[in-house]
Amino acid sequence: MKKILLTVAVILSISGILFSQEVTDEPKKPGQMRTLTGPEHTGGGYGAFTAGYSVIQERHAYEFGFRGMWVINHSIAMGFGGTGFANQAMYNPVSGSDNFLTGGYGGFIIEPIVAPMYPVHLAFPILIGGGGISYVETNWEEFDNFVMATDFFMIIQPGAELELNVTRFFRIGLGATYRFPTDFNATTTETPELSPQDLKGFSYSLSFKFGRF
Repeated sequence: MKKILLTVAVILSISGILFSQEVTDEPKKPGQMRTLTGPEHTGGGYGAFTAGYSVIQERHAYEFGFRGMWVINHSIAMGFGGTGFANQAMYNPVSGSDNFLTGGYGGFIIEPIVAPMYPVHLAFPILIGGGGISYVETNWEEFDNFVMATDFFMIIQPGAELELNVTRFFRIGLGATYRFPTDFNATTTETPELSPQDLKGFSYSLSFKFGRF
């Protein structure tokens, strides 16, 4: 955890330097947004929808998420976001039913943006927050899902995105993040043992961002 906090501190320090540079340079040389289809406009904020893929408990997992962000001087964004997930259902011969993990997490996001005026550039979002995870069994005879165990955790999720300025109001982001959850124990006598190692790992995403950047 100390290494994670140190990494976050370094990235936040770099963000501050980038932000300070933007504030210093802007009066001398106003920035011009270069896009794949047209010219500039000022910053403001954006909303984003995200679809992603990961591996949770050694099974394929699918994710969906959102963000609402405030953009400051084109170079740094701050706001809130969340992600929901569910992994592939698998048959459990002991219980005689299918089971899967599902849950979600969210929190505060800070996102340094490097060279935002170029059509292709980089962003480094960091999420700090919390969430929950549940072990679910499916009864096909009754077509119903039963939550067998659940627990909560805190999470830090740093990442990197390759962003494309498609238009002045629309960006596409290709990203990779890494989940660092705190300890949890969503386990009962009737369910297999679950641990942070089941959730810890990489996630790959495609984001669609709409707003004023």
